[in-house]
Amino acid sequence: MNKFLILSIYFLTTIILTSSVELECQFNVNLDSEYECEVQDNEIFGNSLVTITDIDGEHLAGKTNRNVQKLIISNIPKVKFVPKEIGKFFKKLTTLEITNANLIKIKQIDLQQFLKLKKLILNDNEIEIIEEELFESTPKLEYIDLSNNKISLIDPSAFSNLKNLQNLYLVNNTCEFFIKNAENQNDLRDLIEEIENRKCYAPSSYVATFIVLTVILFVIIALIATIFAEKFILIKK
Repeated sequence: MNKFLILSIYFLTTIILTSSVELECQFNVNLDSEYECEVQDNEIFGNSLVTITDIDGEHLAGKTNRNVQKLIISNIPKVKFVPKEIGKFFKKLTTLEITNANLIKIKQIDLQQFLKLKKLILNDNEIEIIEEELFESTPKLEYIDLSNNKISLIDPSAFSNLKNLQNLYLVNNTCEFFIKNAENQNDLRDLIEEIENRKCYAPSSYVATFIVLTVILFVIIALIATIFAEKFILIKK
C-alpha cells in the first residue's frame, strides 16, 4: 500500500510539473549571416521539466526550422533551466545563447541535444557549478562565455576534451582566476591550467557545507549509539 501511494504521488507530481509547450520564435538573419530564433517572452519557463513540442513563428522566405543556426533566449527572468527537446527542431544549431536570465544550472543532458554546437553563451545567469562531463557531447565548442554568474566549483577536467576551444570567459564569478578572459591560445592554456590545478574545485563555501554535514552526521550517530546503549542497559537489568 505504501509503495502504491509513493508511486502515485511521484507520477502525479511529474504530470503536474511537466509542461509540453510551443516555443515562440522571432526569426532573423543576424550580422554574421546566421539564421536565428530569438525566443519571445512567455509563460513556459521556470519549470525544470519543460518539453518543447513545436516551434511557433513566421519564417523568412525560403527558411525552415532546419536552417536555424542560433537560438537566443535573453532577458527572460523566468528561465531557470534549458528547455528540453529544442535540438530535434534545430538540428543545425551552432550557437546557443541564454543571457540575462536566471539559469541556475547547466548539465550535460541539456547540451547533448546540440551536437554541432560551436558557441555557448551563458553570461549573466545564476550558474554555480561546472560539472566534469558537461561538454562531453559538444566537443566542437570554440567559444564559451560563463561570465557574470556565481560559479564557485569547476571540475578540473571540465574543459579537457575541448580541443577546438579558442575563447573562454569566466570574469565576475565566485572563483577568482589570474586570467579571467582567455581570447588567445596562451591565455587559454594558462586559464585551463589554473582550472586543472583545482583553483576552483574546493571553495570555502563547499568546505564549510561539508564540515556542517559531517558534524550533523556524527551527532546523529552519537544519538543512535546513546539510544542503543540505554536499551542495552535496560535489557541487562
